[in-house]
Amino acid sequence: MMTQADFINEITEPIIASAGKLSREESARLQDVYEQYAEELGHYLRHITPSQQVAEDMLAETFISLARAIKQERTIENMRAYLYMIAKNKVKDYFRSKKRLERPDDEYIRSDRDESMSTKREHAKILAIRETIMMLEEVHQEILILHDLEGYKQREIAQRLDIPMGTVNSRIRAARKKFIERFQAVQAQLETEGGRDD
Repeated sequence: MMTQADFINEITEPIIASAGKLSREESARLQDVYEQYAEELGHYLRHITPSQQVAEDMLAETFISLARAIKQERTIENMRAYLYMIAKNKVKDYFRSKKRLERPDDEYIRSDRDESMSTKREHAKILAIRETIMMLEEVHQEILILHDLEGYKQREIAQRLDIPMGTVNSRIRAARKKFIERFQAVQAQLETEGGRDD
């Protein structure tokens, strides 16, 4: 995660260009939100984007959008939900732009024409996992990332999200069911597209 100094340097110029200079109070509010949510949001982005650099770019862009909203004095009732909505839309835009040129991860799927079919299938599977997670509702994305990808115990998730253990358990089951339903279709589509590329 970027330090506060790095964060300020990263977002100051585009904020000034699009929204004008932040007041001392606006800047303090932005930094408070960053301290509270940046680490969590960074973990989320690292699991659904292809690289650390892309995740950091998406994180910075998310807070740039927030800074504009603060400057425009928008009412934000649920800051966490607002940030996740922005981040998710940024990632969707990123993948859309990549697909107009090349499917995400094609740079190394195509880089070696002698690459084994098993390795290509593995790359397609990783991409399918990312795309499937992006298709889920935020509540299902969150629980899968925390439990299945980051390895948090159910009790830890309950404490982190401030929800009952029973709710954690039911969300995990529901999220896995939704993931499985969508994953097979996404994987089949990507493998079909990959076959047309060869």
